[in-house]
Amino acid sequence: MPLELLQRRGRSTWRKSIREEARRLKDETGGDGDRERRELVDRDADGGWLKGQRQLLDLESLAFHQALKPVPLASGEKLVKISDMPDWAQPAFKGMSQLNRVQSKVYETALFSAENILLCAPTGAGKTNVAMLTILQIALNMNEDGSINHSNYKIVYVAPMKALVAEVVGNLSNRLEQYGVKVKELSGDQTLTRQQIEETQIIVTTPEKWDIITRKSGDRTYTQLVKLLIIDEIHLLHDNRGPVLESIIARTVRQIETTKEHIRLVGLSATLPNYEDVAIFLRVKLDKGLFHFDNSYRPVPLAQQYIGITVKKPLQRFQLMNDVCYEKVIGVAGKHQVLIFVHSRKETTKTARAIRDTALANDTLGKFLKEDSASREILQSHTELVKSSDLKDLLPYGFAIHHAGMVRADRQIVEELFADGHVQVLVSTATLAWGVNLPAHTVSLKGTQIYNPEKGAWTELSPLDVMQMLGRAGRPQYDTYGEGIIITGHSELQYYLSLMNQQLPIESQFISKLADQLNAEIVLGTVQNAKEACKWLLYTYLCVRMVRNPTLYGLAPDVLKRDETLEERRADLSAGRLMRVLFEIVLKRGWAQLAEKALKLCKMIGKRMWTVHTLLCQFHGIQNETLMKLEKKDLAWERYYDLSSQEIGEFIRFPKMGRTLHKFIHQFPKLNLSAHIQPITRSVLRVELTITPDFQWDDKVHWYVEPFRIIVENNDGEYILHHEYFMLKKQYIDEDHTLNFTLPIYEALPPQYFINVVTEWRMMKGESSCKCQTRS
Repeated sequence: MPLELLQRRGRSTWRKSIREEARRLKDETGGDGDRERRELVDRDADGGWLKGQRQLLDLESLAFHQALKPVPLASGEKLVKISDMPDWAQPAFKGMSQLNRVQSKVYETALFSAENILLCAPTGAGKTNVAMLTILQIALNMNEDGSINHSNYKIVYVAPMKALVAEVVGNLSNRLEQYGVKVKELSGDQTLTRQQIEETQIIVTTPEKWDIITRKSGDRTYTQLVKLLIIDEIHLLHDNRGPVLESIIARTVRQIETTKEHIRLVGLSATLPNYEDVAIFLRVKLDKGLFHFDNSYRPVPLAQQYIGITVKKPLQRFQLMNDVCYEKVIGVAGKHQVLIFVHSRKETTKTARAIRDTALANDTLGKFLKEDSASREILQSHTELVKSSDLKDLLPYGFAIHHAGMVRADRQIVEELFADGHVQVLVSTATLAWGVNLPAHTVSLKGTQIYNPEKGAWTELSPLDVMQMLGRAGRPQYDTYGEGIIITGHSELQYYLSLMNQQLPIESQFISKLADQLNAEIVLGTVQNAKEACKWLLYTYLCVRMVRNPTLYGLAPDVLKRDETLEERRADLSAGRLMRVLFEIVLKRGWAQLAEKALKLCKMIGKRMWTVHTLLCQFHGIQNETLMKLEKKDLAWERYYDLSSQEIGEFIRFPKMGRTLHKFIHQFPKLNLSAHIQPITRSVLRVELTITPDFQWDDKVHWYVEPFRIIVENNDGEYILHHEYFMLKKQYIDEDHTLNFTLPIYEALPPQYFINVVTEWRMMKGESSCKCQTRS
């Protein structure tokens, strides 16, 4: 963009007003993140956090006060020197002189015992070295002759993202190479053969991949060799990926109790408010294996700022965010490096150029890069080496971008220039926070919303992402403190202030994926009846949190008085799914009457009503008084189809309700059936079934598809001869649907067959039947 145009824009009234708003916000925040009391919105379970009522938080009593300086060593507290460690453990810590405070406190338990551990410590506290101590405890359980048998154990390290998996593999491989320990990656990008798995001692994987592995009963040969399971970033339980973590931990704990073979569980996490709950879930002894360190143990204290944007219009909002970024960047220009996180690849270039152009317009570019600076020549020479045209445009000014869409060579150049201090402002996507370790004094999050293609909507960043990004603030070798800035919408300001100061307990998201996880256990054979399903739920984090806070999960406040172990609630959660399993079993066995009863029970459990109730109970918007009148009338359901809306209103003596009831009645999935039978051979009949929908479609009731089961019974209704699935889509509601299938003839040709088409599960009373005469 030409400089003259930039200057004209800088003089415009609109731009001036935006700048004034940015400065006002800056003055209001004051750099310490203090805020008055505001409302906090809990997120829904699909997005990763629990839904609930809007509630008011008293920040003065709940806010966590950031430590400006680390707490000094207590009397008698000593740091463990590497030279004091056993000789066989020292090579893994080559280049280090001593452990830090966090590692020193966990040292005895991690290296010299097999206790389960939960370590909650701030980002940068060295949790990876604690994991190394637990690995050495397992791997170096030597034989009597001093040799190490690497074939009788496996260690699994679960990291939340593939970028972290690759980083952990590289770290552990280098440090354990001289022990003969092999470390391999197992993820969606990297698969291992059975032979490779047998030769590998440490498997670094993602939660989803390990869940798939442990679901397969055929792979138990090496999963039973696992002696240590390390779960990194266990506060992921609060995220929408949390159910997977719950599942693999619950499966592991059940395996321990079933086989009586100990597997050590080690959880690594950022600081948590309800760390005792997570410790109970991991079967950690609170007096021996639980270690919690607050932010005073952070190697570099973190100063936090929270800025809320009130502008709603997208263009003005974008410009205001850029101006706020500029104001924050210019405040440390020439003194410290700045890392800005944005949430799309295109946004990296747009943001970097916006800050650069604003600096040009305000004649402040010299603050970033001085004329006689050696960095200027270095940047100029590297500009010729890069391939990205956007990077070529930005590098000479001390600005750079970084995202996964750039070629590897360009990314390496940017990483090296930033690490050496030549690039002053780096605008990146979140991949940099998870992969390469590039800390900066100041880290800014420009916006907190990302596009979720699964939902087709904008969603808020997960706590895991926010913590990881702000964790890059502060360089232990150079800075006395780091600075983290979150720029978000004004309505989300209170949420992130609470989140980052640990006022939101880690909640379970298991209910959202309960069906999938229960089905996996049934297939695996670990759950075979309702009692075992209830027992299985005891091993989940969901059960721990339900006992602690029953009202948050939809339970009555006094439920624990009459059901201390929540057995009734656990059975209630599993009842519908278990009944569906029974239905599928009897359907496969061909038992017609039992299948009919099982499907009815499925619907009754799902709709929470009995068949004796009026079918209109399934619709919202009908008063209880009206429903009671309908039940007292005891009119056959088929008769309602013959009544007009006026007649229905008169029938219940509530004329205004007649039209509503008439609409609901005709929304029940009613189908007209006709069938034609044709013998093909002496043992096979061909059936042509025509289905004509005869009901009104409503998206709120039927969604976009209505599922049906087609069941063909023999002459006496005892056996199922054929069954199949039929999906009626909204766009074909006005058309006839023809299905063709064959039936076997076992003995003499019966006089008739019965064809039933029933709704799968959404609606009670959605059955249509027809009789097929085989003899004219």
